[in-house]
Amino acid sequence: MERQGVALSLSGEVKGDWLHPSEPVLLESQVKFTGQSQSILAIAADSLQLPAGLKENFRGEIGFAGKISANLIDPLKTLELSGALTSDKIAFREWTANRLVADLNWRASAAGGAVQVRKVVIESPERPRMGTDQGAHGGKIVIGEFGYQFGQKTPITLTAQL
Repeated sequence: MERQGVALSLSGEVKGDWLHPSEPVLLESQVKFTGQSQSILAIAADSLQLPAGLKENFRGEIGFAGKISANLIDPLKTLELSGALTSDKIAFREWTANRLVADLNWRASAAGGAVQVRKVVIESPERPRMGTDQGAHGGKIVIGEFGYQFGQKTPITLTAQL
């Protein structure tokens, strides 16, 4: 399925009995999506409180491959998404990189949910400094585990390895 330039693919199953809502109706599915950051963030902005400036300043191709699970009797409390988020040819304001890969988990809540990031790797081919005309560029950044609660304005502490 495709909407506003974002392609989405789901394959899985629903187990349970809708006629007996006291019992769980479980969704287990593989999910994949791809699209340009502007399209994905425009769709996400409708339901999530994104950090200020993210939608306007982030550019790149975004993809996700992972699994989605929920009890469909109460999805706002049980929806969970887990997998690998990738972004190619990314830019945030003046900063650029060739590739970003994040291993993450998102759990729903009425306030937009919480994301737990296990690891992020950002890479670009290294280019050495050449005289005074061209600065060095590229390398690898590895960011360790951290969490973020959508809708809160608390600082995020990161551990980064350059």
